[in-house]
Amino acid sequence: MWLMWSGNKAETLRGTIAFLVPVMMWLASNALFYGGPFTTSYSNILVRADGELTTEGIERQFQEPFGDGMHRILTHERQGIIPQAPLLLLAILGALWMLTDQQQRAFGAVYLAILALFLGLHAKYAYTYGRFFLPVVGLSVLPLGIFLSRSTQLFDQLAPTRNGAANPWFFAIGILTLIGATVVALQVNPRSTADWSAVDAITTAQVTNGQQACDYFNNLHQKFECHRDKPYQQWGMALGNECVFDDEPQRMLWLHPPSRGRRKITFTIPDSVARLRLRYGLSQVSRYSDITFQVRLGDERITLPSVTEKAKIYVHDVDIPQNQRELTIQVDGEQTGWRHFCLDAESR
Repeated sequence: MWLMWSGNKAETLRGTIAFLVPVMMWLASNALFYGGPFTTSYSNILVRADGELTTEGIERQFQEPFGDGMHRILTHERQGIIPQAPLLLLAILGALWMLTDQQQRAFGAVYLAILALFLGLHAKYAYTYGRFFLPVVGLSVLPLGIFLSRSTQLFDQLAPTRNGAANPWFFAIGILTLIGATVVALQVNPRSTADWSAVDAITTAQVTNGQQACDYFNNLHQKFECHRDKPYQQWGMALGNECVFDDEPQRMLWLHPPSRGRRKITFTIPDSVARLRLRYGLSQVSRYSDITFQVRLGDERITLPSVTEKAKIYVHDVDIPQNQRELTIQVDGEQTGWRHFCLDAESR
């Protein structure tokens, strides 16, 4: 698009050929391995539905409401653009600035078009990972540089002092920036209103699989993992569509049954907490409606209502004795499959 905008026919032809060579190789490999040029490895994903192996296409994942998806992309506390890549916002301002320059207008327009397409595409997708936007991040270097270079004059006007006196604009902008940053931080990274919650304490938990300690915390997935764990077997904070109830992602722990044995996660409850509220259930994206689990306070097992259906959050309050300060959740590997078991515990 950039070359076509430039009007240089020779450069456009060379660029088009260079672009088409890998595309043709990709289409040929699709035809060779999957039976058609536009049939990819994502066209027939092997899944288990109602206990039976079957396949489904990637298109089923593009059914998110656009507004909800856009909100997730921009504000998700672990994968969102605003909390994790705020410089991208400055790059957008730089691209808009480029539109005012005859020589830079083509790149600025193409960059904004690509960014809009990326946002629109992934807003409809079922979940978001920051790595999806790596191609756009690479393109953002130039408009970000334009923003920094052109804003020099503006920064001069906002210096702390001008003509030997304090500059009121500097302090006004500084205060407004702090207020704005605080508001955004509270919006995109909300914490539980409870004094203590298992989700907030996830990094201090202890996870074991049988006798093996799962002591590696994967920051990308926000979960603990054991040796040779696959991502769907890691335990920790729910991301994306892992814990969805009533079409809303919930702030809960994601405790998928292990492929073998039994897995436990243990939290140390602060002495100030005298009562906990347990919220648990199988996410609506689960393919099964039952799960084998137990919750213990120290050596005492808590009697909880069994999970008999998915897409329902069960709630149970329990008093915490002063001599029982360890909360343990155990899930057995007898029932595996696609069971998105979710749980959280909050002080009351």
